[in-house]
Amino acid sequence: QTATSGINVVGTTTTGQLAVTGVSTFTGNIDANGDLDVDGHTNLDNVSIAGITTFHTNVHLLDNDKLQFGDSQDFSIYHDGSHTYIEDSGTGGLVAKTSQFVVKDAAGSQNLFVANPSGPVSLFYNNVNRLSTSATGVSITGNNVISGNVSAVDATFTGNVSIGGTLTYEDVQNVDAVGLITARSGIRVTGGVIEA
Repeated sequence: QTATSGINVVGTTTTGQLAVTGVSTFTGNIDANGDLDVDGHTNLDNVSIAGITTFHTNVHLLDNDKLQFGDSQDFSIYHDGSHTYIEDSGTGGLVAKTSQFVVKDAAGSQNLFVANPSGPVSLFYNNVNRLSTSATGVSITGNNVISGNVSAVDATFTGNVSIGGTLTYEDVQNVDAVGLITARSGIRVTGGVIEA
């Protein structure tokens, strides 16, 4: 049925090509069995996609809009305007599978953390490796400030060791002290002499 404002179609219409230059309003469902090519802005309230969706450009999510995963949406990635969150609120853990896990600064120019499977895990300060794990233990580069107790089976120092408090030691072969040495259980000399 034609009218002064256009065409009113009731029922099914088959057309080879339909070009619309104005506004089209559909009160029912639209079933597109082929490709749907939309140029310009499209405002959709809800989209349910059963197949694969391919984006050739960026996907823009506004502040506090979440990219959600799972049947219960228990994993989400979002930005609140100040911080970016990776939130896992479901059961199980957050598992990252990778051949190398690297955390860099915002510019991507400095390493903060690097983890290698069957290899070292390293922490960086100002892009300088300060702590790395190895097959035999941990390697630390630079000065170490420890406020608690340190217990070790074996320790090798290639440089000087400065101790501000008390050093308690057992089964020591050589001691070179600049200041006062206090022996609480006596001194036993099995060879050599004591010189003052």
